[in-house]
Amino acid sequence: MELIIIIWFACAITAGVIASNRGGSGLFWFLEGAIFGPLGVLTAFTAGKKCPYCRSRISPKAIVCPKCGREIEKKKYDKWREVGKTIREKREKKAG
Repeated sequence: MELIIIIWFACAITAGVIASNRGGSGLFWFLEGAIFGPLGVLTAFTAGKKCPYCRSRISPKAIVCPKCGREIEKKKYDKWREVGKTIREKREKKAG
């Protein structure tokens, strides 16, 4: 009986670590691993988002996919930086 409890607890820890490394909530996946045991560990591999190009699982915070190396999305401030540059260029043309 103690062996089963130890294995279930190990599954809970493993599920939490796997999911947190993939960008998921470690506490949520720890609890799922504690409830479902080995099945919780297997489902922890589904944590995170998918790369739109190679479909591999990546961290939700990733900007570049570590597998295929393609850019996932530009940061919002980069877009506004480009908008500001365009506005400055238009003003300089009018003034110059």
